[in-house]
Amino acid sequence: MPEGGNLYINVHEVEVTKSDIKKYPFMTPGRYVYLSVKDTGIGIPKEIQPRIFDPFFTTKGPDKGTGMGLAIAYGIVKQSKGYILVESEPKRGSEFKVYFPIIKEDIEEKKIEIPLKKTGKGVLIVEDEPEILKVCKEFLEELGYKVFQASDGEEGWNVFKQKEREISLVITDIVMPKMSGIELGERVKTSNPNIKLILMTGYDPNLSSSKKMLADEIINKPFSTKTLAERIQNLIDDNK
Repeated sequence: MPEGGNLYINVHEVEVTKSDIKKYPFMTPGRYVYLSVKDTGIGIPKEIQPRIFDPFFTTKGPDKGTGMGLAIAYGIVKQSKGYILVESEPKRGSEFKVYFPIIKEDIEEKKIEIPLKKTGKGVLIVEDEPEILKVCKEFLEELGYKVFQASDGEEGWNVFKQKEREISLVITDIVMPKMSGIELGERVKTSNPNIKLILMTGYDPNLSSSKKMLADEIINKPFSTKTLAERIQNLIDDNK
């Protein structure tokens, strides 16, 4: 909405019936949590709507978008066995409709305890999403790690070169501006094969074998802080 407008967000439970799926035959009848995000912006032309969830597809100019936002959203919804639909017309805005299946189960509440290990070992986190970077940094500092950070691959490489002697582990997202996490990981491993490497991905859990060989660990987004702590401790605290 480059000139402003209205944004509407709606969440409620819905029942998808057999008559409803005549319009969307790929859906399964049942109870869903329905999330609608609607704007009054410029809309999406009909001819490109089939491609909007494709990785790296974007109509934005250079350095203004990676084309990964909707691809990641699509992946998260599909991992939850849900559906994401879009309705849009040029100059009349867009509406994204997300359906998450409701699971009717009692969840046993468990307290998760992660032992604090005051190791002081250095960890470099490279992530272009500010909130993820902030949460990971604060969490790992609480666990006693010395945390360095960077918001893109190029910055991550510069930080690594400056602080290499203090860094035991690099955690990097794969898709980032300026330099990908794969290229950063390759440079790190070439510079010092003893540095441990964790790749984070929200797009493709089925990475190629070459990328799997590069990383010591691969974490699929979204992940819990408990999972992150366990992976790190396995690599540099219980170090072989």
